[in-house]
Amino acid sequence: PEVKKATQGARVMLALDAVGGRAAQEAARCLSPGGTMVTYGCMSKQPIPVSGGQLIFKDLKFIGFHLDRWAASATPEDLAEMWGLLFQLATSGHLQGTVEQVFKLGEGALAVVEAAREQRNGKIVLQF
Repeated sequence: PEVKKATQGARVMLALDAVGGRAAQEAARCLSPGGTMVTYGCMSKQPIPVSGGQLIFKDLKFIGFHLDRWAASATPEDLAEMWGLLFQLATSGHLQGTVEQVFKLGEGALAVVEAAREQRNGKIVLQF
């Protein structure tokens, strides 16, 4: 109901998943028939539960994406275009990250411990 309201009833054809587990399962439920789930991370370290019905009756597609693999086969023009777009989105405020905690350089060991902790709500930043 929340997704339908947020999208004003529009079809949801793409879901991006960095978490896996239950979060991915919920995102897949929001997909319209013929939709695609792209998984690019697995922060929960849990498998993505996929039902036969989602594959058969909703014709959903589940694919993985790894940036390093893509970058290895991308042309220099593709890479320049990608970085240009990301830079433009970031500087315009359309692409933002959530920062959970900022550590000073001397607190590097603490930053590593915090970065390895599960169930974080944002990025760990090491400030130089």
